[in-house]
Amino acid sequence: MAVLAYVEDLFFRSKLETAARVLHVSFQVVAGSPPADGPWDTVLVDLALNRTDPMALAGELRRACPQARLIAYGAHVDRARLERARAAGYDRVLSHAELVARLPELLQGQG
Repeated sequence: MAVLAYVEDLFFRSKLETAARVLHVSFQVVAGSPPADGPWDTVLVDLALNRTDPMALAGELRRACPQARLIAYGAHVDRARLERARAAGYDRVLSHAELVARLPELLQGQG
């Protein structure tokens, strides 16, 4: 499994990196355009990104990583942003809590 992540929050980044390490999943954090050295099985995108528009990123990722499962996550109280992410083309849109609860299965490509 190879996971690419767009995450700026250092605490959450650490949580993702630790889970990936424990599960022996290849994990890379990036900012900006997706690296061309994939293939990525899963791409995680924090909907609270400041440096990159997560809605525009969905289309760019779909073109760059057509085989990857695109998962966006954000605050459960920001229903409008979660809905915009669904409309932008993410395969899964989860709250932070849902992502954390399902992190092992999501990082391993199940679910």
